[in-house]
Amino acid sequence: MWKYLKKKRKQRKSRNKERISKAGNLIVRGNNLIYTFGVMVFLLGVTLVGLIVLGDKTGISQRELDLQNKIMEEHYETISKGHIGGDVELITEPYENEVSVEEFEGELGKRDKVSVYFYSSYCSYCYKVGDDVIKALSESEQEFIVVNVNREKEFQDKNNAGEVPKVVKYEKGKVLDSLVGEHSLEEYVEFLK
Repeated sequence: MWKYLKKKRKQRKSRNKERISKAGNLIVRGNNLIYTFGVMVFLLGVTLVGLIVLGDKTGISQRELDLQNKIMEEHYETISKGHIGGDVELITEPYENEVSVEEFEGELGKRDKVSVYFYSSYCSYCYKVGDDVIKALSESEQEFIVVNVNREKEFQDKNNAGEVPKVVKYEKGKVLDSLVGEHSLEEYVEFLK
């Protein structure tokens, strides 16, 4: 009987040690969670303070912020309609002197010297620089036309207009020079001289 009680006491002690060990592990895990949560709150606070202190010194212009907001709003609209993903058309109004892809060849043939602005209404760079390009084209003494090359792969390949935004100078139907990508108003004006 004495052996039996000794054995039971040993079993109880070992169970108690296991329970204490498990409780200790839970405390350690809990402390780790509290520490992790504290670090996350600290980082969030630093981020918010940085945004408040930096304010408008981030280098992002109001136009870029407006563009980002417009993209997010339109993406939200497409997602809320059940169209997840897909393209968001940024430029919805046609530009001055805009011609269709089908009319392009005829318009090019009518003029000796002409500048052409190729863009896509789904291109964020085109959206950002479109007004500057049109202003530079309007101020130049040359005639100009504007062509939206959306999803016109054959036309893009034939006229080397796959990269947009692109301004091309033509003389008698032949390409003289081109300027591709996002540039400042001054660069477009200089190019069109």
